[in-house]
Amino acid sequence: MSIKSLFFVLFTVGCGCSSSVAGEPALKSLARGMSQGYPAVDLQMTMTWTRRGDQEYLHCRLRNVAAYLVEIDAGAAPWRTYSFIDWTALTAKGEVVYKTGAVEGDGSIRTERVSLHSGQVLEGDIELNKLPDQLRVRRVDLLLMWNADVGIIGGPPLRLGPVTVSGVTFLPRSQTD
Repeated sequence: MSIKSLFFVLFTVGCGCSSSVAGEPALKSLARGMSQGYPAVDLQMTMTWTRRGDQEYLHCRLRNVAAYLVEIDAGAAPWRTYSFIDWTALTAKGEVVYKTGAVEGDGSIRTERVSLHSGQVLEGDIELNKLPDQLRVRRVDLLLMWNADVGIIGGPPLRLGPVTVSGVTFLPRSQTD
């Protein structure tokens, strides 16, 4: 069973998702709980929804969880190459409202070597207005499951290559005028 299938089952069976816990939407607490359970190898990433002014963003925090220094290609970090992220968005009723499709990136990938010591964090934002309508215009709260590859280009020789980072993010319904 794939990770996505497992989380879909956990989501639909364990949630019911119409109720709230301590005034918090059920999907939000489910997203928080699920994201804490993702295994991390060398790198761990979180993605949280945020609003600044009229703009919505997915704020990404990529952290080195290894006991050693790793060098990554920050030019190909997920917030710069979001068109390569695998996305699945679900409603509280288990309806899939979006599954990865072609998302237009800016096409300007350039290698940028960044060293991350153990525990160090690299951060960036994805503007929601650059993502498909199903993720930008939300009539209901969504659970956004995602995974992306991050290229390790330096560090222990056995660790070179892509590392997959995965997680779950709560997206509140869009504000209406």
